[in-house]
Amino acid sequence: MVGAIQDITDRVALQKAHEESEERLRFALQSARLGTWELDPVRGVVNWDSRCQELCGLTNADSQSYAQTVDYIHPDDRSRVEEAVRWALNPLSGGHYETSFRTIGVNDRRLRWVRFIGKTHFSETGEASRFSGVAEDITEEVLAKEQAALSEQQARIALEGSGSGSFFIKTGSEIDGDNNILYSPSFSRILTGQESPNLSWKVFVEHLHTDDRKIRNQAHSLAVLTGNINYEARFVWVDKTIHWVKIVGQYLFDASGKPVSVTGIALDVSEQKERERALREAEERFSIAFSNTSMAMGFTDQKANFTLVNDAYTQLLGYSVSELYTLNNFDITHPDDRAYNRQLFEEVVAGNRPFFNLIKRYIHKDGSIRWVQLNVTSVTDAQDEEHSMIIIAQDISEQVEANSKIRASEERFRNMIIQAPVAISILNSRRLIVETANTSMLEIWGKDASIMGTPLIQALPELEGQGFIELLEGVYDSGVSHYGVETRARLYRRGDLEDAYFNFVYAPVRDDQGKISSVMVIATEVTTQMKAKVALQESEQRFRTLLEAIAQMTWTNTPEGEVNFYNQRWYDYTGLDFDQIKAWGWQSLVHPADLPRTLDMYKKALADGTTFVVENRYRRGTDGMYRWHLNRALPIRDELGEIVLWVGTATDIHEQKLLATQLEQQVQVRTEQLVASNQDLRRSNENLEKFAYIASHDLQEPLRKVQSFGDLLKNQYAVELGEGLDYLERMQSAASRMSLLIKDLLTFSRISTRQESTTSVSLNQVIEEVIDDLEVAILQVDAQIQVDLLPVISGDESQLWQLFQNLLSNALKFQQPGIAPVIRVQVEQILAGSIPALVQPSRQAMAYHQINVSDNGIGFDEKYVDRIFQVFQRLHTRNEYAGTGIGLAICEKVVANHGGAITAYSKPGKGATFTIYFPIA
Repeated sequence: MVGAIQDITDRVALQKAHEESEERLRFALQSARLGTWELDPVRGVVNWDSRCQELCGLTNADSQSYAQTVDYIHPDDRSRVEEAVRWALNPLSGGHYETSFRTIGVNDRRLRWVRFIGKTHFSETGEASRFSGVAEDITEEVLAKEQAALSEQQARIALEGSGSGSFFIKTGSEIDGDNNILYSPSFSRILTGQESPNLSWKVFVEHLHTDDRKIRNQAHSLAVLTGNINYEARFVWVDKTIHWVKIVGQYLFDASGKPVSVTGIALDVSEQKERERALREAEERFSIAFSNTSMAMGFTDQKANFTLVNDAYTQLLGYSVSELYTLNNFDITHPDDRAYNRQLFEEVVAGNRPFFNLIKRYIHKDGSIRWVQLNVTSVTDAQDEEHSMIIIAQDISEQVEANSKIRASEERFRNMIIQAPVAISILNSRRLIVETANTSMLEIWGKDASIMGTPLIQALPELEGQGFIELLEGVYDSGVSHYGVETRARLYRRGDLEDAYFNFVYAPVRDDQGKISSVMVIATEVTTQMKAKVALQESEQRFRTLLEAIAQMTWTNTPEGEVNFYNQRWYDYTGLDFDQIKAWGWQSLVHPADLPRTLDMYKKALADGTTFVVENRYRRGTDGMYRWHLNRALPIRDELGEIVLWVGTATDIHEQKLLATQLEQQVQVRTEQLVASNQDLRRSNENLEKFAYIASHDLQEPLRKVQSFGDLLKNQYAVELGEGLDYLERMQSAASRMSLLIKDLLTFSRISTRQESTTSVSLNQVIEEVIDDLEVAILQVDAQIQVDLLPVISGDESQLWQLFQNLLSNALKFQQPGIAPVIRVQVEQILAGSIPALVQPSRQAMAYHQINVSDNGIGFDEKYVDRIFQVFQRLHTRNEYAGTGIGLAICEKVVANHGGAITAYSKPGKGATFTIYFPIA
């Protein structure tokens, strides 16, 4: 027997190490939920593990023909997958293979999205010898992308349905320059009135009303600081009409804080401006980008220092292999995740758990964050001496970002509906179930949030028979939006069935398969505006009827001066129709000599908004005669003070014009006569002054001699005269009365002809002087005199003294026997309209000082009120009360000289009140 012994210890150890390595790799793939597959290009047989079989809904089918595996692929994806396989088996492809497609489970009929990644190995002759790789389930990732797309679609429908336009501007050194701008067609229509493509931002700025450019500039200056832009301004459309537009948007800044772009929306808020209802729309652009997920694998020691990594790890973190070998796994973990990651890692190292799964954040070499699904497992070497850790990291950054954006997008979409300035609701399925409705929509419906989840017809049964349910079903069935303008609806609100009017949009909402899933309702209530519109139409009809009813020729014209309406009297007078004299055609009717002045006055009124008044001659159609007319037009303004219309009348004044000419001639004649009369009056006044001088000298001198000689006779010959003394005293008494009468006549004459001087006179000071002069008489009768604070007026102080001296003297003189006189002087200011109609001041004024001098004396019958102010008129005999009968006539003259009037009120035995009216300058 011949035998040989060979030491195979190393070979056995190597085999064991290989088996352990295979086991570790298999465990790693299982932890990452990856399947492995291999296609024999020659035999057309596919060998795959249980994970790959699971992705196709199979079990216990380790080997399948290639043709069978193709049957598991969704029909819409088969040709694309087969083409990718053929290309991977072509040496020109480099053997690289990666594709995503849908599979239909054989047993469970479940639809799955999968990604297959592989590589073809070629022989030296270029023949494909082996085609193998890995597979993973990406269903959740695809569904996340589809959900994000659906949210984006819903937001876009809401934006377009709200009637707004969007824009995106890439800023440069100057925001108003020829920078790139992206905008929706409605944005161009809202700012210019036309849906024009390929316009620069500067074109839109040029449409901005010149008066509002400061508003825009201030808004952009503030937005550079806050990041938000929000303003309202007027834009001038191509057709020259003006529209209010609301601009809302945001600035985007780079890392240095410099603005790089502006995005936002524009809303035409012209109607809301007029109807005092501001509509606000918010639009946000959602951009969700997903990059391919990746798988990273590496080994670390028990302190988490990298010892071996594959290329995917370097792509995940941005470091080279050599750089990763110098790093610790915790060094590149986000600080907020390190503590928990370290705890789990140390538990595995200590043997307290075999592995752990963790979602955490890596910090990329460039400082960015990478979210990963981490699996960490403890492994040992072949001798079971050295322990190490295998780390499998799947990049899920896109999934995390997608989920975050989905939540943000859905939240923004919900917030947009809830916060939108217009009423918005979403009605699900053809049953029109209320899924979402913001506060504005619930207020329109007169409902609360309890109707959520209820079919619309159940929530609002009053809609049956009004056609709205049928319209909504039609939009759901056809996929065509419906627009309603000023449409009436009857709704139960506040306990009553009300008529309301709305502008609304019914827009279909589609899911990711393009199938209509719901209907979006956007509505604005315009009930108030409709009522105002009807009232305006009625008002215009009444206005036109009024213009037709008045006797004058009437017209209306625009702020630019173009006449847009004449009443029938224009056509009857001119013999022309509207087309012949519309706009500025009326000029042909004006007399050539009057036209330049008429146009000047007309254009001036249009320019400064003042009343248009001019006299001119219009040609009459029946006989060609030019007749004089008085034209008068007034502007009508809106609530902002802007002129919206002119209303004018033309009144025939031809006869008045002729009469005025005749009157001017008569006035000229009368003026000449008045001048002559004034000269005669001046001579009469001069003669009267001469008479006054003669009276004061020649008449008084004989009276003084009579009184003097009478005193001598009385003093020296009283005894001798005997009974003749009585005659002498009567003679002296008559002479005294004659002297007093002459003095009063002189005073009356002087006051009647002129005022001595005109100065500012304090009436209180005048009365104080009068009271001082009457002190003896006041003491004799124990009189009380009460005087208010009187005004200072312009006048003749001596005449005013005479006025109050006469009034107070009369009050003292005409007292009731046994009753002490009480005299009151009171004052107040009154308007001219408060003066009695029979009292006519000599000078007209807006207001007057009313001064009342009242007493408690004997009074008089008011039927004599006109008589007492006449010269020599007395109500009592000289034996009863002394006086000349001229005092009150002097008072009347003084008051008239000062532009006023005087009257009296009294009853016998009830005292008297003399009321004086002095004009207030």
